[in-house]
Amino acid sequence: MAAVSQYFNSTAALRAINRVRMLHGVINVSDITAADGRALDQGFLVSNAFEGKRNDHIWPSQHHVVSSDYTLWRKAMEFLFPDNLHLRQVLGNWIIQSDCEWTDNWDWFLSADREFIYFRLDSRTWHRFSKLPYAHRGYHDEFLEMHVHPTGDLCQATVCSRDGSIHLLSSVHRAAANPPADNIQHLVGNRVIRKPQLPWTMSTLQTSPSIEGLLLALRDGAGCAISDRSYYPNEKVGAAAWMIITPDGTEWIEGGGVLLCPADVQNSYRSELGEQVGIASCLHCIKQEFNGQQTSLLTTCDNLRYLAIPCDNLGALNKVGSQRSKTKPTLKSFDLITALLDTWNDIPLVARPQHV
Repeated sequence: MAAVSQYFNSTAALRAINRVRMLHGVINVSDITAADGRALDQGFLVSNAFEGKRNDHIWPSQHHVVSSDYTLWRKAMEFLFPDNLHLRQVLGNWIIQSDCEWTDNWDWFLSADREFIYFRLDSRTWHRFSKLPYAHRGYHDEFLEMHVHPTGDLCQATVCSRDGSIHLLSSVHRAAANPPADNIQHLVGNRVIRKPQLPWTMSTLQTSPSIEGLLLALRDGAGCAISDRSYYPNEKVGAAAWMIITPDGTEWIEGGGVLLCPADVQNSYRSELGEQVGIASCLHCIKQEFNGQQTSLLTTCDNLRYLAIPCDNLGALNKVGSQRSKTKPTLKSFDLITALLDTWNDIPLVARPQHV
């Protein structure tokens, strides 16, 4: 939206464009650009939601999109891709740290020998399309469904349907990348956890040497989470910090970060909500880590576990545990509220909010 805001001054127009952006689930210009980084992927010009995936973010409930929204969206695309829907400056190589990241956030792929095109339907299902005889870029529209990851190197691709077949528009090889640096966000005490679905909530992260006692406390309903925030009205910047700790204070996880949002919507209340989102995000990471063989540390069959959450802002605190169905898109900070509720709904803990 930062790129689009250079061309539109109307708040109503920007909101309309943002509704379509959220429908497609995209953030960066690279998300809507073809595989080779040169032109708009014209799949984003149709009047319905994009069927692929460009990131692993949790998107809130979508707004109702009307035809005039699509019209403004297409106008915005003409500004962003001014040379007949091509960029004036070609995008650089993707910054990719793993094989999974290369395939998880794209939909169409080309085999190294160009004999097959693959469509990634979901994490377990692929559709394989064979090349048409004597065709350089044409592929059959009939496919073979596969439930295993394609072998060999894959190029990201952009395609379109043409004359009853699939036509390859562009493709790009994965560039060689430097080995990924150690990321403290993956290390919590003496355990390794997944990166949070909302990375800004753990831009900084520190823990005690071990968190085994903390995990036991959470299981027994004795854990406590506290939080604080900062908001700088002149700079329109907000930050949130949080800590999950044992009753005796010997084991803990603490983190936080700067909230990511346009300056004109940032306020103190968003920072206060950010505190609660950070707590929920960390707990969700721990829950995900223990879905396997060590799940008994955090889950039980019949007991609900409780987490005390002291907070000095009653408005933000009341959102913890509120009903998702009563959360309306017209609410301020709707994106953070829905992220908070959706994340808590996926955690095997029940919050005990406490205003201090």
